[in-house]
Amino acid sequence: MKQNLANSYIYEAEKLFKENTNLKYKYYYLNRRMAILAEYYNTTPDSLIKVKEIGNFILENQHEIKDKSIIVYTLNEIGYLDFKRNPENALPYFLKAYKVAKENDIKIAFIDVCINLGRFYQQIKNDTSFASKYYKEALEQAKIINNLWQIQQCYNELKTINNLIKSIKRP
Repeated sequence: MKQNLANSYIYEAEKLFKENTNLKYKYYYLNRRMAILAEYYNTTPDSLIKVKEIGNFILENQHEIKDKSIIVYTLNEIGYLDFKRNPENALPYFLKAYKVAKENDIKIAFIDVCINLGRFYQQIKNDTSFASKYYKEALEQAKIINNLWQIQQCYNELKTINNLIKSIKRP
């Protein structure tokens, strides 16, 4: 949420990145750089191109990456970027991220992806049933790891869904 601080950290990390050959750090850095570009510069055409380039590079080399959360978050970031511009393109990325997170039991990333899937079905497909399903899956996992921030996010999304359903049912 603090753009200047994020930019400062990623700039400092980039200096170290050029010297470091450890693959673990390389892909983590690229994923975080991609996330910052997607979050703060998603209206800049050059940044959008860079996000796709970095994302594709990570996905093409995923066999080198032991930390599968990097793959999940890469897919999620690409999906999120498409969600804003071309929502139908987002769904395959979100679903693949969901699958990888579930198969590798990556709870925090799984929760984030479920929330994005819920928002997709709620906002794009107007399918409150599917949206609710994903929010509830996310909530269940957030409770398991006692992640209060994600629990709150899930309850907020479910509250929005329930209010929407109630307003539709009113005469």
